[in-house]
This record gives sequence, structure tokens and C-alpha cells, in this order.
Amino acid sequence: MSVDARQERFEHIELFGKPALFTNSRIETSSVPDNWYCYDLRGSDRDPGRPAMLEALVVINHAGSILSPEVIPFAKGKDYRSVKGKLNFLGEEMTLRQFCKHHDLTVPTELLKYKPRPASPDEAGFFYALPAEQDAELGAIGHVRMDFGRRGTEFWHTWHPRGPEELNSPEFKAELQEVVDELRESVLKSYSAMTRYCHGHGGAIKGGLVQNYGYIVETDNYRYCLRCNPVQGDYNAYLSCFDKRVQEMNMAADEDVHQKIRDWYTAKFPTDELGPEIKDITFAGLVESMNRGEDVYGTLGVEDSIVRERVFDKAAKLLQVDYDVIYYKWLYGKETPDIELPGQEATQQDMTMGGMSL
Repeated sequence: MSVDARQERFEHIELFGKPALFTNSRIETSSVPDNWYCYDLRGSDRDPGRPAMLEALVVINHAGSILSPEVIPFAKGKDYRSVKGKLNFLGEEMTLRQFCKHHDLTVPTELLKYKPRPASPDEAGFFYALPAEQDAELGAIGHVRMDFGRRGTEFWHTWHPRGPEELNSPEFKAELQEVVDELRESVLKSYSAMTRYCHGHGGAIKGGLVQNYGYIVETDNYRYCLRCNPVQGDYNAYLSCFDKRVQEMNMAADEDVHQKIRDWYTAKFPTDELGPEIKDITFAGLVESMNRGEDVYGTLGVEDSIVRERVFDKAAKLLQVDYDVIYYKWLYGKETPDIELPGQEATQQDMTMGGMSL
């Protein structure tokens, strides 16, 4: 029977002068965390239950298994090593996570409740300072600025609010504390631990004077975006916090506008003339219609101020032009040839900020 290394209660041992973990059972190799090492112990033919040799895999006379945070070397040309007089049982049981805490080791990500994942390049916008309006759309609550001090083992931190105070609720504060506490066992354990983590877990993002790394922790209601800046003498990490419920509400509100645009297209053109792209029409399609001189402004309804403001404001940001340019282009169409706007291809390229479709 094999045991799960992440859940097993091991015996605390010292092997070849180094701390390790022992179990009588075989360890399921797929459960061994990254950068940890599993070995088998072989018993002698005379006493199969008494460990005599350490090997990579033992089929007959299996006398236990070892989990080690370090590679245990064998002699050159050998695939075994004698453990006689080199295996000491320390008289206590512990889990892998308890072992890490006891020996001040970084807890493997697999054991964490809040598992950080590496950011993709198009999510980089989540990790840097944003305009107040984009913060509001994304449900930003604030960020924690952190550094490890001169020795690289301290932990200084400051909270900076970035959203309405009501988002900084007791529920959020309690979860934030749990997330930070757990990150302090892995990626934020120390400056050196953070640097090793970044080099081994991907997440490279653009920005910063040196290569920065981004990791995201998702919970039911919140998104935590950790940016690691491995530069001594500077702030080493920033944890930006967002309320996903606010994001979802804002996205739903935008979808109302998108649906009005789709409805307008459906009424404007016969169904059999619409291509499959009609399903994904957003502001890119709206701008294309505007460039054809169609009266999108009037069609959406001047009286619908909420829709009008959302359409023009979003389109202006999307195209990176002034609101008035969009307004007059929509209002007068091709009667303003001096106003040049990007075509649909450039518009679609600019539609992504921080991995979210605007």
C-alpha cells in the first residue's frame, strides 16, 4: 500500500547527518512535491524489516521509505548506500508541512490552501499601479507593499487602500491575513526563498527595472495578485487585492451595452448576412460601424444617457483618444474627415488590459 506524501504522518529521522522523514509504507511517487526526493530502504534476507541499504527503488525486502528535502548521493558507480549506523529515529511524528516549519524550510506549493499560480503575460496589468477608474472597474480594494529588510529575513509591510472603504470588510481582512500568512511559508518566506521560487515557478511579467514575476491566488470572492521584485534595497513584493464580485457586476453592466449593440446589428442586417463574428461583437464592431458613417449614436438613443456614456467613454479609452473625438465622429460620421481613428484590427489589439476584456 502506498501513502500520500502530502498527508502521511512520518517519523522524524536523521539520515547521514541530515533531517528527513521515514514511513514503513511505500510513498506514492506522484504525491512527492517538486524539489523533494523519495528513496526506499531495503532489509537483509535475514531480517527483511530492518533497514540496511538505501536505494532508489526496492521491490523485495522493502523496509521503509524516506522523504528528503535534499538529494542523497550514492557512491560513484553504485545504486545503493549502506545506512548502518547512519539512521537515527528522533522519537516524534510529523507531517511534511510540520517538518518544513520545524526546519525553517519553504512549504511546497502543493500543501497550501491558497495555491498561487503563475500569471500569464496578458495578466501583467493586474500587478502594477492603475488609474483610479480602472481600479474601480476591477474592484480594487488595496495592496500590501512588502520587503525583507537588509538581512533578507525580516518582513516589513504597509497597507495602501485603493477602493471604497466598504470593500475593506472584516471578511476580506480575515482572508487576507490567512493568504499572507500562508505565502509567508512559501514564496514570501524570505528574500532568498522568493528568488528561488520565482526562478522555479515561471510567472515572468513585463515591467520593472529587473525581471518581475507575478502569481495569482483565487478564492471564492477575491483575487490576490502578488508581484515579486527580486531587488535588494527596494520593495520586494506587492500584493494587489481585488473583489471579484465587483468585477462581475461591472462586466455584467458592460454586457448590457454589448447586448444593445448586438441587437442593433441584428436589426440592421438580415440574419442570413451575419457572419459568425456577430456573436463576439463588442466595441470593435461598433467602431467599425462608426467608421462606415452609420448613425450608431442615434440608433442607441440619445435619451439613454447611461448607455451613451458607457459607449462613448469605453470607445474613447479603447482607441486612446479624447471623448469629444468619439462624440463628434459618431454624431457627424464622415462629415469630419480630419478625425482619423484606428481600424478594427488595432481596436481589437487594444481591448485587453490585465487579462480582462473591456
